[in-house]
Amino acid sequence: MGAEFGSDFAPRVTFLIDQLDNQHIAVRVTASRLIKNSCQAKFKGGIVAIFSKFTDIRDGVLEYLCTRLVTRPTMIKEFAESVLGIELVDFIQRMVPIVLPRLVISQQDNSEVVNILHELANQLNTELPLLLLEWCHKVLAYVLLQADGKELVSALKFYEMQSGSGTGEIFAAVLPALLDELVRFLGDADSAECSRSMFLITVLFSLRMARVPQMVQEVARIVTGSDDLPGFLRNHFVGLLNCIDRKMLRVEDFMLQKQALK
Repeated sequence: MGAEFGSDFAPRVTFLIDQLDNQHIAVRVTASRLIKNSCQAKFKGGIVAIFSKFTDIRDGVLEYLCTRLVTRPTMIKEFAESVLGIELVDFIQRMVPIVLPRLVISQQDNSEVVNILHELANQLNTELPLLLLEWCHKVLAYVLLQADGKELVSALKFYEMQSGSGTGEIFAAVLPALLDELVRFLGDADSAECSRSMFLITVLFSLRMARVPQMVQEVARIVTGSDDLPGFLRNHFVGLLNCIDRKMLRVEDFMLQKQALK
């Protein structure tokens, strides 16, 4: 979690979250109030503002809650309704695009993850294959960012098993959204890594710029079965230009504008 919150902030909030399904209602109410008060004391706007500005904190809390969705559903419901003031289904909808990519990657090493994925789908009144396909572009973009090619292979096998479709079909179905997501990754100035210092932003941006062409090359190879990146890009040139225009040129960040023009 962000250094500006102090080393004791995360353990304290986690302890309070753990009390949200306590058998005594007075304990649950007190825990909910203390979570909100602690967040408000640390940052103006409270937990909603913290989640919006500090994505590392948000992601850590959501992952913590997600892993307990099956075993401690009352805790998740209390957090949504008492702490955030929203319906459980709305909270799950906001949680899914953040936690789903990591869940898909981790399912190869943790058998409980599949149960969590099914419960996420159940909470949204849908089937797991449909949920996976809806957010396939985010999952694939996240996996493509990883240096370990084994994670891509594992994620694709999982998608093939759940959807019954081949790798080429999966990529072809989500290709426009996937390319848009890869461009969004370049233009994401609010990521957790980039919030620490301007120096780190510059370094990470350079690394991102080096990695994205490799990702697009991998997508082209899977979709077309060849290494003809120029031919692949010609077919999606207009879409990519529109993405770059929306995500990078129409912002105030000069660095993003410069990279977009490159």
